[in-house]
Amino acid sequence: MNNFVSTITNNAGKVTLESAENPIAIDIRFKGKIQAESNLPNGFFATLKDNRMIIVRFGSIEIPSLLFNYSGSLKIEMTKIYTSNSVSVATIQNNINTWNEIRSNYTGITSTFNSLTEENSLFSNSRFTTIYNSDSYILNKNLDSSIGKFKLDGKKYEGKVIYDSRGIYLSEDKKPLVANKNIKLIKQFLRKRNK
Repeated sequence: MNNFVSTITNNAGKVTLESAENPIAIDIRFKGKIQAESNLPNGFFATLKDNRMIIVRFGSIEIPSLLFNYSGSLKIEMTKIYTSNSVSVATIQNNINTWNEIRSNYTGITSTFNSLTEENSLFSNSRFTTIYNSDSYILNKNLDSSIGKFKLDGKKYEGKVIYDSRGIYLSEDKKPLVANKNIKLIKQFLRKRNK
């Protein structure tokens, strides 16, 4: 197994990666609570649970340097970068001193979301509210309805799908989707991850 040089940088609400190799997987372990949005193109999937984010590449596409944006507090503790025949423990550059301003913005966003959930009975059911009060999550905005069958307002939905790592599917305009069938990509990935 060959090692290679890689650096992960956490600065001003953005996490970037510099790597001598194109990884097939990235394993990020961190402290803090974040609300993140993936910047990865189609061909990547990111999930987050228990202060651990896993990013997987499907296909031969190059990984961009900007992995995700976030608000909240994040201190990266360890990152491993995997290729098909090597692994790198990345050098970590954390700059967490800029977050007072961003955390105050998050409070405003949370207040807006809470008022929306009170106004719309669809969002007020206990499962949805419980999921949305989870600590950390990442949004994948690079998926489409080909990963499964979805309904929006009782009608078949085709188009962009946002997957929230708390188990929620949303349309491009962030309306909740109902999954009619097992979601192929996500179910396969989560099954492999839990082994």
